[in-house]
Amino acid sequence: MYVAGADQGGLTMPDREYCLAAEARFAMIRDGFRGYVGQLLKLAGADNREALATRVLALETRLAQAQWTKVQLRDPIAVYNKFAAAKAPGLDWLRYLDAAGVRTAELVVGQPSFFTTLGSALTQVPLEDWKAYLKFSTADEYAPNLGAQFVDANFASTTACRANRSSSHAGGAPSCWSTPGWVRRWGSDMSSGTSPARRSAAWTLSSPT
Repeated sequence: MYVAGADQGGLTMPDREYCLAAEARFAMIRDGFRGYVGQLLKLAGADNREALATRVLALETRLAQAQWTKVQLRDPIAVYNKFAAAKAPGLDWLRYLDAAGVRTAELVVGQPSFFTTLGSALTQVPLEDWKAYLKFSTADEYAPNLGAQFVDANFASTTACRANRSSSHAGGAPSCWSTPGWVRRWGSDMSSGTSPARRSAAWTLSSPT
């Protein structure tokens, strides 16, 4: 028996600290990320790419501020919060789950405060910012399949980011823009992995109740 669940996500960079930390190396990574966002938005046909890139970073920073820390996530009791789906925080979950084809009366929300903030952001952040965020997210997701310019932009940005990370991590570091978003699936009947819309989806199958 499985229960649907939702976990925080929505960031392109590996951890909330990449958006929030004041150290120079993180500031350099953020500058590189902003440039990468602008480059992909330009390739995707967006106007005002520099302004939009700044707004995408601001949106991801807002999500990062709401995310729980790694220490908080280690508490198995704190991250197991079962709600009636109709009363789960942050979103219109019944509408969302119905659109996703998920039939469940209950929902385990890993980080309720994150989803409360996300729900507020959905109404407070300008629609154009969300459109830019989703346009970038889609281009980033499929960059390896979108032609040489997308491939080169993705490779150059992740190489530069990896170099900044490696300067303080012995043995190097993996790609910077590879963090899963809000979708994780467990269970033998859901083994296909993450959805292509991994940053904008918010349901999971979690451990048995």
